[in-house]
Amino acid sequence: MVYSIFVPLKLNTPLLWIGVFIFVIGALLTAIAMINFATTSQDHPVRKGMYRFSRNPIQVLAIIMWIGVGIATASWIIFGACLLLAVVSYPSILAQERYCLETYGDAYREYMKSTPRYLLFG
Repeated sequence: MVYSIFVPLKLNTPLLWIGVFIFVIGALLTAIAMINFATTSQDHPVRKGMYRFSRNPIQVLAIIMWIGVGIATASWIIFGACLLLAVVSYPSILAQERYCLETYGDAYREYMKSTPRYLLFG
């Protein structure tokens, strides 16, 4: 991801502004998800805010932000790194869900039934 710092930007192009918009929306929603996580009691799974749409919103939104960077820079390398991030984060997501099942039991099972792992599926 350090590579993204060195990619020259072509200012005043539609791709730049579309990518920046996607990145900023992703960053704002990530902040909301972090607040949702931090303000929920540890006795219950997080089900409010961004966690109503995804069981793993912070990971999903990180990928969305990097998609925005890839669009803004028009870089296939960044898109490839984004795909790699999605693949590499999968085992971590599964481990988090196992932990939540062990910790919250049936409450988390019910949450899993009503909320996708990602945004639209999973």
